[in-house]
Amino acid sequence: MRIALFHYHLKPGGVTDVIIYSIRALLSRMGKLDEIRLVTGDKENTESVLETVREGLDRQVADKVKLDVLEEIGYTEEGYSPDPDQLKARLLARYDEDTLWWVHNYHLGKNPEFTAALMSIAKSGNRKILFHIHDFPECGRPENLKRLNTVLKHPPYPSGPDIRYAVINERDRRILSDAGLEESVSLLTNPVPLIPNATGNPKEMRKALEELCVKDNPGYIPGAPILLYPVRAIRRKNIFEAAILARLLEEPSNLIVTLPGVSAQEKEYSRIVESSFKNGLIPGIWCPEATGDERLSYRQLASSCDAVISTSVQEGFGYLFINALHWQKPLLARYLDILDGILNLFGDYPRRFWADFRIPATEELRIKTQDAYQERVKEMEPNLSDKAIKSMNSAVSKIAAGGGIDISYLKVEDQLEALKLAGNNPEWLVKAKLLNRELLDSAGRTLKARAPQMDRTIEAHFGEASFVRYFKEILSSFGTKTPSPSPEKVRESVEKAFGRIDYMRLLYDD
Repeated sequence: MRIALFHYHLKPGGVTDVIIYSIRALLSRMGKLDEIRLVTGDKENTESVLETVREGLDRQVADKVKLDVLEEIGYTEEGYSPDPDQLKARLLARYDEDTLWWVHNYHLGKNPEFTAALMSIAKSGNRKILFHIHDFPECGRPENLKRLNTVLKHPPYPSGPDIRYAVINERDRRILSDAGLEESVSLLTNPVPLIPNATGNPKEMRKALEELCVKDNPGYIPGAPILLYPVRAIRRKNIFEAAILARLLEEPSNLIVTLPGVSAQEKEYSRIVESSFKNGLIPGIWCPEATGDERLSYRQLASSCDAVISTSVQEGFGYLFINALHWQKPLLARYLDILDGILNLFGDYPRRFWADFRIPATEELRIKTQDAYQERVKEMEPNLSDKAIKSMNSAVSKIAAGGGIDISYLKVEDQLEALKLAGNNPEWLVKAKLLNRELLDSAGRTLKARAPQMDRTIEAHFGEASFVRYFKEILSSFGTKTPSPSPEKVRESVEKAFGRIDYMRLLYDD
């Protein structure tokens, strides 16, 4: 069989990693595979991806991977857009009916004309298409959704015997199933390669941090535990919550963030976070890998830290959570609904999840925050049912209950102000500790616990064999007639599922 795998780009990042791991799994374990053609809209990093995919494979197998760069399917900016009809014709001419079209994040809103061309092709019913969703535009991406809606004639949720959907977590499978696509959607969790851990050397890591990084990170606490947050500094990672938690712990800890945010939308947030490290507001170190010292490489940080932390408010799959198990590090993490299908993996593993991290709230902050959310709900009213609106308004009214406010619901500027209070206002600090006493106590115990070896469990759930088995099940389902709900009804159901203030936090505001 032949596969054409589409994605807007192959730049370093989460979806690119998934594509690499997936292709290697298929090449290793699917004998009847003649060709995988990577179709992307940007030449950047493509040679590196090809090299990584082919590494260690037999020459004959490696040569099955080809590359096509079609600029028309890359991210588009305002003022430029390909013609959907011309793009449709070009795609149909290049990738025939004997080829499986495997399209990643097809409706993200980064190139609505590409989505429109795909919708027209799907409607014709003469191509087998697997729409692989990593992120929904309805989930906290209003600008993407707006761009999509200005171009598409119908919502991007077609169905039919040759249309299938793959999602990466149980939440998303449930959402599409409830929308009427139950027989068309499959859970296809990302493959997780178990890259051998480095030999940890905490003493050398700390020595390197103090030699090379402390001068520019005056908030660093010598000898204190190291909490690793291995992410880019982007808004949905909610980094100031991690910073304040590090300060509030009974044994204050150091936070390490590994990478800056680089996109146009995230550069300013990244700059604010970096500045907070450099002026001592955040205890810890900003991006120590940038020193180039091997003792501070990503693998060494993972092996030598004391624990992994995540305060992210939005993830698709959540590699970080699985990586913590592989690294055998205690995990402190804000609970996300995408974890529902894998929570059983954590069993007695040393971890502490929380859904609420409250800070003292003045009346001014409460009113300001509630007003902002009420305005947001009002803006969304045309797309929501009366029941959903009522539920959201109720959530807004309770946002500051109990004498505090969950910091993840605040604007970045208000989170930064809370961080400043945590560093120089003892009275505020005492109140914050009281609001989170049980969390802080259990987090302290978690940090002292010893983590067991989990690789066998990870391999069983997320190894190549598991991925290929589920992929084959999807392939075997093509051609089977399935219910065909109207795209409008599917979109309405998806918007309702994401119609909660959890998915429209002020954190995303510019």
